[in-house]
Amino acid sequence: MRTILPFYSALLAALFLVTYIPGFSMWLPHLLELTEARSRFRW
Repeated sequence: MRTILPFYSALLAALFLVTYIPGFSMWLPHLLELTEARSRFRW
């Protein structure tokens, strides 16, 4: 259990960043211009 603890803590930190800080989860759609404000397509 002690050897896997760093991996679990990194997993939880990444989950926290993606969940509670929108910039971490929205950088790819902004990069590909898939956000609603910039989109050429209407889904």
